[in-house]
Amino acid sequence: MASKGSKESVKVDGQSVRFTHPDKVLYDATGTTKADVLEYYRAVAPLLIEYAGNRPVTRKRWPDGTTDKSFFEKNLPQHAPDWVPQVTIEHSKRDVTYPVLDSPATLAWFAQQAALELHVPQWTLSNGEPGRTRRIIIDLDPGEEVDLDTTARVALRVRDLLDETGLESFPVTSGSKGIHLYARLDKAVTSKGASAVAKQIAQSLEKQTPDLVTATMKRSIRSGKVFVDWSQNSGAKTTVAPYSLRGRAEPWVAAPRSWEELGDGDLKHLHWDAVLKRLDSDGDLLDGLETSGSGSGSGSAKKKPAKKAASKKAPAKKTASSAGSASRTKQSGGGKKSSSSSSSSSSSSDDEDPEPADASSVDASSADTSTTDASSSDADRAATDPGCDAEPASAEAVVTSLAEYRRKRDRRNTPEPFEGEVETDRDDVDGPIFVIQEHHARRLHFDLRLEHHGVLASWAVPKNLPTEPKDRRLAVNTEDHPLGYETFEGTIPKGEYGAGHMTIWDHGWYECEKWRADEIIVWLHGEKVSGRYVLVRTSAEKNQWIVQYMKDQSPDSFYGGRDNPKSSYPADRAAAGSAPADADSPADTGHAAPVIDGPGSDRPAAPLLPMIPTSADVTALPEDKWAFEGKWDGYRVTVASNGEQSRMVSRNGNAMDWLTDGFPGLAQAFGTSAVIDAELVVLDSTGVPDFAALAKQAGAGGSDESIAPVHLFVFDVLQFDGVDLRSQSWERRREVLDLITPRLADVPRVQVPGVLDGPGDRALAEAEEFGWEGIVAKRRDSRYESGQRSRSWLKHKLLTTTDAVVGGWRPGKGGRSGGLGSLLLGLPAETGLTYIGRVGTGFTDKQARALLDELEPLSRKTSPFVAELPSDARRDAKWVLPKLVVEVRHQGFTDDGHMRQPSWRDIRRDKLPGDL
Repeated sequence: MASKGSKESVKVDGQSVRFTHPDKVLYDATGTTKADVLEYYRAVAPLLIEYAGNRPVTRKRWPDGTTDKSFFEKNLPQHAPDWVPQVTIEHSKRDVTYPVLDSPATLAWFAQQAALELHVPQWTLSNGEPGRTRRIIIDLDPGEEVDLDTTARVALRVRDLLDETGLESFPVTSGSKGIHLYARLDKAVTSKGASAVAKQIAQSLEKQTPDLVTATMKRSIRSGKVFVDWSQNSGAKTTVAPYSLRGRAEPWVAAPRSWEELGDGDLKHLHWDAVLKRLDSDGDLLDGLETSGSGSGSGSAKKKPAKKAASKKAPAKKTASSAGSASRTKQSGGGKKSSSSSSSSSSSSDDEDPEPADASSVDASSADTSTTDASSSDADRAATDPGCDAEPASAEAVVTSLAEYRRKRDRRNTPEPFEGEVETDRDDVDGPIFVIQEHHARRLHFDLRLEHHGVLASWAVPKNLPTEPKDRRLAVNTEDHPLGYETFEGTIPKGEYGAGHMTIWDHGWYECEKWRADEIIVWLHGEKVSGRYVLVRTSAEKNQWIVQYMKDQSPDSFYGGRDNPKSSYPADRAAAGSAPADADSPADTGHAAPVIDGPGSDRPAAPLLPMIPTSADVTALPEDKWAFEGKWDGYRVTVASNGEQSRMVSRNGNAMDWLTDGFPGLAQAFGTSAVIDAELVVLDSTGVPDFAALAKQAGAGGSDESIAPVHLFVFDVLQFDGVDLRSQSWERRREVLDLITPRLADVPRVQVPGVLDGPGDRALAEAEEFGWEGIVAKRRDSRYESGQRSRSWLKHKLLTTTDAVVGGWRPGKGGRSGGLGSLLLGLPAETGLTYIGRVGTGFTDKQARALLDELEPLSRKTSPFVAELPSDARRDAKWVLPKLVVEVRHQGFTDDGHMRQPSWRDIRRDKLPGDL
């Protein structure tokens, strides 16, 4: 198929493809060159087209090889050949024009770009638009200490569950850590439908084997388990395509496997050349995934040309697509009004903000709520996912649409988001989000929004959510809103739909117990609202529902036996919420209402959750646009004061009021209502925060006199004297903080650290000199996004380096089976080594083999460590003479003297153990 053309091109299926530097080595460990990558792509082109064709392709590129930097590339570059087809997709903040895989020539061009990984969604394009899928994928992601053979055992159990539902499945070792399982569906479904099937499989398996499997996305509980990730079926996500190379230390492939292999043990990932040999002998093991299986077992790869989505000269048709995705085909102008079905939110046809009907227009007492306090079946529960599909095994999920939202708004005139969906960071929440927004439109009302199926299902609630079971309130179902609206605050201009001022009244996350077309039960976890709520539809024609705080809160069900805090409103909010529906709207002050009661109230309200920075390299950030502060190794808190008392919560909303008494006079120093953002720290003898000491002091409730006392480092102010400052810039908030700093000067152990000089590299150098954990860079114009992770704040951690002696090593597992897994490290003592931890990351497989070559001649029978190592470290340990010195990066030491998050750097040839 390929023949040499000019010196810098190859001929592939009649197309001349520019191809430079064919001898460049892209995989150092095996010497695999760019020409080898081209040869592999040429050989598997029909298969990649079969399983990744007719889809937008995101490429991950390694221009200088896998030992160097990589980057994801979505947009098709300007210099791409005209014959590479493309499709334009509308994302949250920009339009992206993707290439579409349609031919071996396109694959050859990918090889020229050193695009080693090809990532695609599961859905295919239909007339140039995101369409449906005939397959589902379940990603088995092993946690720490879980090898590939254990992951394969889980895969076999998933296969059995899929067999029970009549779905044929196909395993693919990912070429990275885990295993992908694909299953063919009898009919094409939406992404949400595919997710519903995969989710049910994952949750069923978790119930059967909770010791081995988790279906929860929370990383903190994955260690020692296999995470059964069903979310890859979301229209917003992409997965590396079958037969794609992986940009790892060696040229592994996302390789189809047989079920017999998964049951034999000693499973390993496959190189590209091994995949080609298997194709010659066994044929395509995925045969039947995209089309009905031929059962041919042919050794030749099958070829099925993919349909072009769009030409470069004729972009894809721009119409609205299904809304299960974080990306959608770009549309121009308004769309047709969409009808809702099943649990989809109904849409109002009014051209202005929906008028909340007076409560008297609906007989709330006559609503059928006989089921509201009954326990729902297990099939109705889906506590960790926005989908919460109660319909079992049905792959046809609810279709939501934002067409009505867009039809009602002119993006040129309103500041509201038009993002469709956004890729929202959910690392710090345990489920889908909710928000309650206070809307000063023609009439004051509150908008309840629940994340569901990739949008925010929305209700206008004239009197806000109830706080007592006997109180039922009207809720008018409105059009779905885009993800991203949960952070919206601002003024919608006069003349626009929903004109008026909107602020965030409360937000948090929720657990979905039931979601039906006419009944929804959720557990809200917010700052002001917490508890079990039911929404019951009373009139489909008028989009009217009733919302009720349920009598049966059953705290043991979802709170692990803890007390379930009831909803509570500040006094001024309770008054606002109980106003009649036709009351005149209060004047727009331009600020959110105070969240703290004024002086003289018995107790301040719970403070807001803090804004969370994103990890990034800040060295090149300029000081004219960014400010730099120290990153403190402690507990992040927000503190609310009413001038007489204070309340404190952690970044996760847990009360820490036991510490407020540790700062006597803090509330009185403010002298008025205030909310501050701060860090709790314990300082060592040099004045540097000591996390281990803080953890001990926290365990003692702050009363351990043998440990230094807790300090409060204040670095932001969210509200002061009744004025909400969150919408103000960081610079303005810092000015306010500087003004109130003198008030805090006499409060014991309360400090306001100064701002570091920029730019970023200079601030980092200063932090390193002081021995701090790192720095946080904050955009000078950034507003305060309470409870949200934001790229307006960036954190950069500094790592400590330590020279240590290798006293042993542990064999690897899974992909490292037969090689080096981790090094056991220590520092010289009088009679041996003092153990400081083990390191198993930071070295490539090639470096691991070189290390093992050096360690094997040093083998000894007994441990060189002065004390017995922890059981997880000494298991299968191989002891060596303590002669080799290595350098390790880490984030300090734990209280028992072990390195935190160590990573191997290099061998110190210039040092001997006696030098340490």
